[in-house]
Amino acid sequence: MKNYSDFIIIDSAAGLGSEALMPFQIADELFIVTNPETHAITDALKTIKIAERMNKKISIILNRIRKDKRELSVKEIKILLEKPLIAKIPEDDAVRESLMLRDAVIHTHPESKSARAYERLAEKIIGMREEKQKTMKIGEKKRLPEEKGKNFFSWMFKEE
Repeated sequence: MKNYSDFIIIDSAAGLGSEALMPFQIADELFIVTNPETHAITDALKTIKIAERMNKKISIILNRIRKDKRELSVKEIKILLEKPLIAKIPEDDAVRESLMLRDAVIHTHPESKSARAYERLAEKIIGMREEKQKTMKIGEKKRLPEEKGKNFFSWMFKEE
């Protein structure tokens, strides 16, 4: 799949069981999403240690930031995790509303703080990819075979 996709994003299970570790083995890069609570940061640290043993590039996405006294500060989190923090996503009622509407917050509430934060994250990830592509050889990237009436999933799962 790597030869045919710019990005493959896997939202893996929380924790460090075999179902959560499987994506680590196939990933080129890991984005660890964590909340600013102490227990979540502790789990993120454990995950980072495992990913480091696998020589993975690691970045942090901080999610559901409320900026209250029960949370660790962004500065404290950066010190504890020692990895680049690439996004800060605020806690936002718009996310809950979008879930009730069964649609992404960037569609239902495009001007919300969280939607703007997700858009900045996407732009940053795309920018990271573009920097990586500058170092690739011309023609190194492959594309899905063009087949009339076929989409990505039918190609991926060989549906007839």
